[in-house]
Amino acid sequence: MMNDQLLLGQNSMLVGAEVWSATEQDAWSMDSSLGRLDSTSYFGDQPPAFEPRLHFLESQPEILSVPIFKKSVLSSVLLLQFARRPEAVGTAEIWSRDARDELALEAGYYSELDRFQAITRFVSFPRGAGLPGLSWEERDVKIIAGLGSSPDFMRAAGAREVGLDVGLAIPILPAGQELQAVLLLLSSSAASLGQAFGVWRVTNGSSWACDERVFTQHCDRDLAGKLINDASPDLVAMVVATGAPVVTELGSPDSLDLEGQGQESISWAIAIPIWRNKTLQSVATIYG
Repeated sequence: MMNDQLLLGQNSMLVGAEVWSATEQDAWSMDSSLGRLDSTSYFGDQPPAFEPRLHFLESQPEILSVPIFKKSVLSSVLLLQFARRPEAVGTAEIWSRDARDELALEAGYYSELDRFQAITRFVSFPRGAGLPGLSWEERDVKIIAGLGSSPDFMRAAGAREVGLDVGLAIPILPAGQELQAVLLLLSSSAASLGQAFGVWRVTNGSSWACDERVFTQHCDRDLAGKLINDASPDLVAMVVATGAPVVTELGSPDSLDLEGQGQESISWAIAIPIWRNKTLQSVATIYG
C-alpha cells in the first residue's frame, strides 16, 4: 500500500488527511497513522464493496473515509480527520438511498451543532433536491458558499443560525452511474473546510479547466485565484495520472502569504477525483 499523509493547520475544520492506494496485488495492509486505523479490518475480505464510513475513535478525533472507485473498482481511499476544538464548528454526513429511493441520513458527525443535528433527523432528499440531491442528480461534486442564504440548501435557516458557510457534496459511484451515497461536509467561516475551492472538468475534448470556484469570506480572492491558476494544473495532472486523490503541502511564495494582510496563509491542498465508471468526471480541489 502506498500512503500519503498531510497534517493541516490550526484554523481548519480538518486536522489531517491521508490517502491509501492499493498495490497491484490489491494489498491493503498498512495501518493508518491517523488514529492507527487497521486497514485489514477496515476493508474486510471484499474491498470493492467498501462503503463510506465515519470512524468514532476513543480519545482521538473522528475520521471520515471516502472511497474512490476507478472504473468501478475500489482503487484508493481518502481519510479526513476532524478537529476537536470548540471553534471548529462543522459537520460530516453520509446520505444513502433508502427504501423510498430518497437520500436519508446514515451517519453524521456534528461538532458543536446539537440543534442542527436534531433538525437533520427529520430531513430527506429526493433526487435533485438540496445539496445532496443535486450531487445525486448530476453525479458530480457540488460546492456552495453562503449556505444560510442559498436556495439550494434546504437547511438554510439552521445553517444561518449556527454560522455554517460552505458545503461540499461528494457522490460515491461504485458502479459508474449508480449512486451509493453522497458525502456532505459543512463548515463554518471560523474553521472552514478550506479557504478556496475549485472544480475542474474537461473542456474542448482533452484540456482540463476550472469552471467553478468558491471562496470563503476570510479568503483574499485575488491571491487565492492566482493560487488556483498556478498550483491546480499540477495537482489535477497528478490526479489524472494516478486516478487517486492527492494531499500535499504547498510552497509559501510571498504572493500566497496572506497573514500580513489579516488573512490566513494558504499552505496545503487536497484534490479529489470523481469517477463515473471509466471516465474521470471532475476533480475537486480544496486549499487551506
